[in-house]
Amino acid sequence: LQPPAGIPEAVRREVEALARGERVAGRRARPPERAHGLTTAVRLGDRTATSLLIGRLSAMRDERNPAPLRLAAVVALGRLVGADLADGSTRLLEGTGAAKLLEERATKGPWYMRGFGAIGWALAARGVAVGPDAPGIQHERDARHALRRMLQTRTLEPDLRSAAAVGLGLMGAPETSPDLRAAVANPANDTDLRADAALALGQVVRPLAADDAEVVATLEAATVQNG
Repeated sequence: LQPPAGIPEAVRREVEALARGERVAGRRARPPERAHGLTTAVRLGDRTATSLLIGRLSAMRDERNPAPLRLAAVVALGRLVGADLADGSTRLLEGTGAAKLLEERATKGPWYMRGFGAIGWALAARGVAVGPDAPGIQHERDARHALRRMLQTRTLEPDLRSAAAVGLGLMGAPETSPDLRAAVANPANDTDLRADAALALGQVVRPLAADDAEVVATLEAATVQNG
């Protein structure tokens, strides 16, 4: 997140007004502009952005709200919760309903929303520190296990399985490398899925990749097969 120091208060107010759908510069923003306003407000990111984002929780539940706004909200929520967890706090995760909402968006509803939900869930979970007693560790485990199941389930939409792979890469959990290797190596998988799994594989084993013969062989074979 962008440190808030030095950001003019007038800029912050206008960005937040844009996200809320208020008139800015004489007109009301369209849904994609509101979505950009929401993600920008979060990036400006002291925790006062929390109130704006939590105000969008209803938008994420309400099917009448435009899809771009709801998709942006779930990713923004994940970013903000992840930043809070990285500071050792579970206030946003446990005190705002964010944990349940992120899980719901990743596991229920239309597949395109579930893909964004998977990435938002992963963005939140990657803020959890390493260690069995780290704040939010159960949330990280739940997200990791759910995304692994998504990746492994061949009956799901390829784009949703790709989103699960991207999410696992964002989380950077080395124990997921066998699942990602299997997704890359399977020629029956969608090409984009294999590509996303390869990228994620490089992220989760980054410190060890040069010494991991199986990972190197998997990536080299995928490169040869796809030119």
